Amino acid sequence: MPRKKYKLNLIAVDFDDTICFGINEDDPSKDTYIFDMNAIRILKNFQKRGGSVILWTCRSGASLARAVNELAGIGFYPDYVNYDHKSTIAKWGDNGRKVYADLYIDERNSIDRKVDWDTIEEWLKREE
Repeated sequence: MPRKKYKLNLIAVDFDDTICFGINEDDPSKDTYIFDMNAIRILKNFQKRGGSVILWTCRSGASLARAVNELAGIGFYPDYVNYDHKSTIAKWGDNGRKVYADLYIDERNSIDRKVDWDTIEEWLKREE
């Protein structure tokens, strides 16, 4: 039986140490936002082809607002922030404790705590 082609529609991406560096955990008001512009480019390209990006982070309140504002300042607008895509809500409701995605990108997914964005980009190209 032929396998059905897997189509990637939703990416959940972490903020700190995944797409942004320069975080001061002792005093978040002193955070410096150094973005991985290669990561931002890849995520924006994913959105251009019709995919949705969920900013998936432990940040909340003012710290989350600052992060979202900094992303907007570089021209990146996640489709959702710590919230599910409308198709997932339609299926499962909106009170889930975790977001649903086809791919989760977080520096803690790897042993060396580094995200290989070039490999992710190649994989995403194969999934189009």
